[in-house]
Amino acid sequence: IEPCGANLCGKVAWSKTNERLGTEILRAMKPAGRDRWEGRILDPRSGKVYDSTMTLKSAGVLRVEGCVMGFLCGGETWTRAN
Repeated sequence: IEPCGANLCGKVAWSKTNERLGTEILRAMKPAGRDRWEGRILDPRSGKVYDSTMTLKSAGVLRVEGCVMGFLCGGETWTRAN
């Protein structure tokens, strides 16, 4: 995850199978409050793009969620690799 203009973007930096490395999955994540961003996320398996939020839960722990139609949501908690 890195700055892209005034927003944040994120690319696949590691994968068990080395597939999709460098693919941008977090797109134009705009600040939406303290430790929270809103934008779009790409599901690399399906190729579909969804509305997304990400929230920094603690140092090194990020909750990322994607939603379809604003209410069908799913997500993952990501932990920073050492």
